[in-house]
Amino acid sequence: INQLIQSAFQEDAKLHQILPSLKSAAESVNPELPALKKIYVTSRRNLTMKINDAFSTICNDIVHQNNSYHVPIEMIVALDRQLKKGLRDYILEDELSFDCETKLQEWRDEQR
Repeated sequence: INQLIQSAFQEDAKLHQILPSLKSAAESVNPELPALKKIYVTSRRNLTMKINDAFSTICNDIVHQNNSYHVPIEMIVALDRQLKKGLRDYILEDELSFDCETKLQEWRDEQR
């Protein structure tokens, strides 16, 4: 998760392989796998929280301090690509503090 955030959403850090496996284990009725369910739930929460933090601090700070939208727009496009590749299935979407397409349009309008 940290690698995804630190790469500005450019590298998926194998999350597209790990999270589906964790989800399957979490949904399993195997009594030996309850720890994996907890890891999966925590991972979803952490991923959502870190995405929110990245945009509330990093991107908004860049926009407000430099009046520059270039880096934040690149980040949100990369995040949107990751979400469309399937990452959306592993976040708590109702807890995401923004909509990528709406925010992207807002920044592009402000950039003009």
